[in-house]
Formats: sequence, structure tokens, C-alpha cells
Amino acid sequence: MIGKKLHSFPEVQKLKQKHQDIILNRIDEPSIVTYRQLLLGQIDFLIFKVTYPWDHLPGIAFLKHNNAVISRWSGAPFEFSDTHEGLVIARNQEIMDTLLGKIIAPLLQSEKIVNMQSFKS
Repeated sequence: MIGKKLHSFPEVQKLKQKHQDIILNRIDEPSIVTYRQLLLGQIDFLIFKVTYPWDHLPGIAFLKHNNAVISRWSGAPFEFSDTHEGLVIARNQEIMDTLLGKIIAPLLQSEKIVNMQSFKS
């Protein structure tokens, strides 16, 4: 699986070494470009920490229409009012389940990342 994430944490580097079947690249372009990459099948998932509606609404609308799976880091349904609850978008449910279990759950257990409200992008 190949995907992109917005921020780099030391914890992510450890997870990349542990799960070498999951390629996590840093997002270096506007989020709307990465949504297009996911829509076209160039990547399998996106992970965002902070989500403001103006950055994500258009991309999420296109991806929902094309059956992408979208959730908070907790696995709960994503709401645009959840600007500090994290966002995971995957091409399908199997990819989402893998991400939530192998990448997101360990990040949520990290003391540095647990307090999502204190994070500033």
C-alpha cells in the first residue's frame, strides 16, 4: 500500500520500519492534488492530523462519490467540525482496517500525539 501523510513524527518513522508493506510518503503538494492522486489510484490512502473544511471538503466530496472510505483516527465517522480528530481516507475498507490497526492505533497510544487539540499545523 502506498499513501501520504501530512506531518512527520518520530513515531511514524518507527512504524514505517515495522510495517514495510505500507509506504508512507510526506505530502508536499496541496491536499486537493493528493485527493486527485487517490481518486486516480496513484496512491491507496491519505492520513491527515488537522482538517479544516476549506482544505478537505472538495476532495472528500469527490472521493465519497467514488466509494472511498473516510473516518476519524478513532474509526468513527468523519465530521467537518472535527478539525483536530484526524482524518484517514482509504480506497476501500480493507485498506482502512489495516491503517487503523497498524498505523493509527499506535499513533493514538503515543503520548506525544494523544492530545490532538494541542497540535498546531
